[in-house]
Amino acid sequence: GHFDLIMWVHVSQKFSVNAIFTEMLDAATERGGHQFSNLDTLQQKLEEELNGKKILLVLDDVWYHDSVSQLQLEKIVSPLNVGSAGSKILVTSRSKDALVALGAVRRIPISELNDSVFLELFMHSALSGANIDERDRNVFAEIGRGIANKLRKSPLAAKLVGGQLRMRPDVDFWRDAGNRDLLKDTRGALWWSYQHLDEQVRRCFAYCSIFPRRHRLKREELIKLWVAEGFIETTGEGGEEEALAGKYFEQL
Repeated sequence: GHFDLIMWVHVSQKFSVNAIFTEMLDAATERGGHQFSNLDTLQQKLEEELNGKKILLVLDDVWYHDSVSQLQLEKIVSPLNVGSAGSKILVTSRSKDALVALGAVRRIPISELNDSVFLELFMHSALSGANIDERDRNVFAEIGRGIANKLRKSPLAAKLVGGQLRMRPDVDFWRDAGNRDLLKDTRGALWWSYQHLDEQVRRCFAYCSIFPRRHRLKREELIKLWVAEGFIETTGEGGEEEALAGKYFEQL
């Protein structure tokens, strides 16, 4: 490819340089489990892995506010100084100040989705593959347009709310959702979506909160933990629990 190494790191509002460097090292070596208590030692090891390579580093969701200093932001990109010519850093951020702090050469603003594109996205999430009679599809589409208008063009809300509606092809349920002012706020839409998860799925989702921030969840490992905890209830033979847990994982 064009780059010797591609690293994608989600930064978020609260981060530690140690955690960011560790994620970079995991990506550079293609294995996890690195633990360094000393930041200088960690940076040295990371620079050894990056030295002379043409690198693309993607820093996703970078923030710049009172608890994030310019020095911290400069620090997380400093290991790339040992990369070869042509190495690039791509940053996504809601804050222009973060881009200024990182010395961005070029800024590419991303405009919000227009009404028709957002409606198409929502309808795809809500109706694609839904078990709805073709004769009733126009009714659901009309209700769906009203719901989409409440979501304020949030792609995340469209995906989550649409997904819940797709699993409940019931006109009354859709109309009730359309009457909920809760959906006008993205957090409200997330809460509404969580409330309408199946009880077992909700329990499995809540279980994930025991893992530390930035922990990478492995599908098979998590499924076995859910089953071992007794979260998956079936009426069939043994072994069906893991299959059902797999469906829950995909749903989440």
